[in-house]
Amino acid sequence: MEKRAPRHLVSRASVVLALVGVGACGSCSGASDPTPEATPDTTPADTSSSCEGAPFSEGFFRRVIETLAQPAWEGRRFDSHGLREATAWVRAQFECVGLRPGAASLPGLPGADFFHHFETDGDEVTPASDVIGYVYDPDRTYPFTNVIGSIPGTGALADEVVVLGAHIDHLGYSGVHDGALIVGANDDASGISALIAIAKQLASEPAPPSRRTLVFAAWGVEEDPFYLRGSSAFMAAIDAVNPATQGRIMSYLNFDMIGTYKDKGSVYLLGAFDAPEGTGFRASPGHRVARTLMSDYRDLDIALDFRGESSDHVTFCEAGIPYVFFWTEDDCYHSPCDEPSRIDYTHLLRIAELGADMAKALATDPALGSARAEFEDAFLAAFPGETCATAE
Repeated sequence: MEKRAPRHLVSRASVVLALVGVGACGSCSGASDPTPEATPDTTPADTSSSCEGAPFSEGFFRRVIETLAQPAWEGRRFDSHGLREATAWVRAQFECVGLRPGAASLPGLPGADFFHHFETDGDEVTPASDVIGYVYDPDRTYPFTNVIGSIPGTGALADEVVVLGAHIDHLGYSGVHDGALIVGANDDASGISALIAIAKQLASEPAPPSRRTLVFAAWGVEEDPFYLRGSSAFMAAIDAVNPATQGRIMSYLNFDMIGTYKDKGSVYLLGAFDAPEGTGFRASPGHRVARTLMSDYRDLDIALDFRGESSDHVTFCEAGIPYVFFWTEDDCYHSPCDEPSRIDYTHLLRIAELGADMAKALATDPALGSARAEFEDAFLAAFPGETCATAE
């Protein structure tokens, strides 16, 4: 089943065959290895700092995507030195653009460190046929690292949280393309580029009198076969301290594959759904905010009222947290042609700006609390018989 979809429910993993001011940073390319495993002495092709220059500029986005999708980083496969290099590099960018380490408002997560380490047991892994050379040892634990940074909230809303996320990893050497390297420029270097750009922009702006804490999460692993383990570990860490803490997370914005607008001429805001007539529910927060922003983004065809599947938003949806999954259809999904040269930078910038505006609106929306309380029931009314993770 293919991820490219017409105007109906869209699947993130459809083709898987088994599957506040800007801080000075100096050189932002260096950081310690984020996992206990040693990083091989392989010099990355490019580690120039992405935090130089205006955040919403083509040069800014190119630096992020071309750095993360460089062949020397092996497609950021789960067991590669490239993923460890990429994770350390993203951590340096978070610090460079002015984010605070961790998420102090969410007990269970590091409060003084950008790295959130976690492990996955090998016996939880299902081998994926679209990746070559993967060896799974059921007696081994596999280390991963999320990168977490935040902009502290202000006023009466400071203890509440809006999370923005994208995933760092990709597939690397593929078993269904004769072992060719898949570097994942759109999936999901494009999402990470938006995450860093939005973080830089919002960290540089004056804080309003009352605003929710903004948490920026670069998930260490999302792809099969370690499906959604990064976002799941984030939520599990919070739950382990106090399950009620999840109630502080009021909304989640997911940026996954947003660099190929030109392939189909639309950007999907999945999870931004209107309420069916006669149900008594309101539109989702994402739908309501998107409607207020559309007049400023007439150059984008923005598709609403779809559910979305198989990306990190599922973790939040299953916890009853309203989400918006920013996504563009991609003719090179999980294929070697997913390279930086195919990125539609003109529209990628605009989609990221839309994400920043939505984050600001949600962070100050006084109605978000009541909308979160009814989200789960509203979702079931809008998509009867469906679940957050139902496959097409």
